[in-house]
Amino acid sequence: MLSLALFVFLFAISFLFNATPFFGGPYTLIAATALLQNGVNPLSFLLVCIFTGLGAALSKPVMYLIGLSVKKPLQKNRNVMLVKRIGVNRGFSATLFIASVMPFLPMDDFLYLAGGAAKLNVLSMLQISIVAKIIKSSIEISTEILGLKGISEVTNINPVEIGIISIVVFSVLGYIIFKIDWEKTYQEAMKYVRRLTQK
Repeated sequence: MLSLALFVFLFAISFLFNATPFFGGPYTLIAATALLQNGVNPLSFLLVCIFTGLGAALSKPVMYLIGLSVKKPLQKNRNVMLVKRIGVNRGFSATLFIASVMPFLPMDDFLYLAGGAAKLNVLSMLQISIVAKIIKSSIEISTEILGLKGISEVTNINPVEIGIISIVVFSVLGYIIFKIDWEKTYQEAMKYVRRLTQK
């Protein structure tokens, strides 16, 4: 069984990596490695997923506060106005849930930033993120455990090196996503959905 100190450590790194705006870190990879080193069993796996999920979700108000603190220059931003318009319906909740579960892409950071600028209810957003991040942890950690076992049979690649590569990839993807026009993308997606439903 993993120690309480290790659970606290995993919560802390999950919080810190997710509190860094637009740049994630390999916190689930570290959690997967810790599980492999200490032995994987259903209870330890469940607890690790809960602790990492909570750490990741509870860090998101950092982005919300950044959005809130710079709301004046962001108020006329088209993406913020879009979030403000759709932030009161179920579509936004579903979007936030999907964005929080998506691997590699820090889409939920953008939604929290815009949510802060639009003064959406952060507690409602957090409820969605907590469930989504625990699910995300369970998917990623289980996949990474299988992946690490497979890689260890073929090569001696250090998980830390994989983590460094991941951070570089997250940084590049975060910059690309930041340059996307959300409103145009949303409109195109809605047109596509309407075309599908009309067939």
